[in-house]
Amino acid sequence: MSFADFCAEYDNFYWSFALDGHESDQAGQILLAKYAARVALHQTVAVTILAKACSDADAAKESYRAAGRFGSTEAVSRLKLVVAGLPGGEA
Repeated sequence: MSFADFCAEYDNFYWSFALDGHESDQAGQILLAKYAARVALHQTVAVTILAKACSDADAAKESYRAAGRFGSTEAVSRLKLVVAGLPGGEA
């Protein structure tokens, strides 16, 4: 699967479903706490990968690299590291 296909399917899951809890009531907060370990995976993907990924054309620019941005190849490498850290290496 290409990085573009992943992004289309994943659809910013962490932010789309407000898994940071900013829209949750007390019951929602309790549910998020119950599944905190599962939510943490999606937070990692959102904050450390998707928020820093940019187009491959922009990733070639020094100003983007200096700002910590990266293209699809690096994003896929980082996603693989996240998956490798899962129990059994399963997504």
